Amino acid sequence: MSDASGALLMTWRGAVLQARVDYNGHLREVYYLLVFSYATDALMDLFGLDEAGRKAAGYSIFTLETHMNYLLEVKQDTPIEVHTQILGRTPSG
Repeated sequence: MSDASGALLMTWRGAVLQARVDYNGHLREVYYLLVFSYATDALMDLFGLDEAGRKAAGYSIFTLETHMNYLLEVKQDTPIEVHTQILGRTPSG
């Protein structure tokens, strides 16, 4: 991986589905985390850690801790994107 610390990567794009909204028409809390999980999967793919890459490398990544702040309402049919930023990394080797 090149040293792209600080760069934003678009790691997931979709829209809020009707089946995922609550009685107020807002995305249910559980689905925010699902969207972020899909974005993490996409990030792993970008780093070559898809299923085959994980088997070949013998390692993976995982989420240790999650903090979410709900700053805006996301309603049905709203297009949403996840942009991931790498803040640091452990040197390999």
